[in-house]
Amino acid sequence: MSAVARRAGVTFGFLSIAVLAFTSGCKAMPTTHYYVLEPRAGASDDVGAGLTVGVLPFEVDPPYDQDRIVYRIGADSPKVGFYEYHRWAAPLSRMLPRIVSAAFRDVEGVRRIEPVASGHRYDVRLYGRVITLEEVDTAGGQHVRMDLVLTLIGSDGSTLWSAAASGRSDTSADTVEELVTKIRAVAERVFAGQREGFARALASAG
Repeated sequence: MSAVARRAGVTFGFLSIAVLAFTSGCKAMPTTHYYVLEPRAGASDDVGAGLTVGVLPFEVDPPYDQDRIVYRIGADSPKVGFYEYHRWAAPLSRMLPRIVSAAFRDVEGVRRIEPVASGHRYDVRLYGRVITLEEVDTAGGQHVRMDLVLTLIGSDGSTLWSAAASGRSDTSADTVEELVTKIRAVAERVFAGQREGFARALASAG
């Protein structure tokens, strides 16, 4: 069980008591909490001369392609766990494009970047695939890790640029809310590390 889960009081003993209370006629259950990954800056205003970039919904590999937040005990363990009462408020496939749009908003060569919207025309499109996004608990501490691939697609469907990126960050979060804040920070740092390569790809596309 996750270290954050233990600190949040989600223990086997707690769950056993909840089940016992329910079977005894009490219908009270733990409250489910929902979390969003939001950028800390706007991402849809025109900035200057350059290309208009549409960010496609991300592909998210299992088991991360669901609303439950994932944790793992041990970096190499095949066993994962899920926060039953702490969940994403929207699909990661829809939230992450907003964060990368904000991170790339002022990159040279960008006139406008935003999650793809119906009726909008784009010069190029950015696609992302999330391979890993989780909390990991080990004997040495707790950290968040993220692995993904970004791909820039031209108007003719050709691949203009593709890059694999990873991020890690130690955390001592006492609550799931603090954990989500750390996940956002890791995602922002991962995207920030790809700005230079993205700018070069836009220059070649323009």
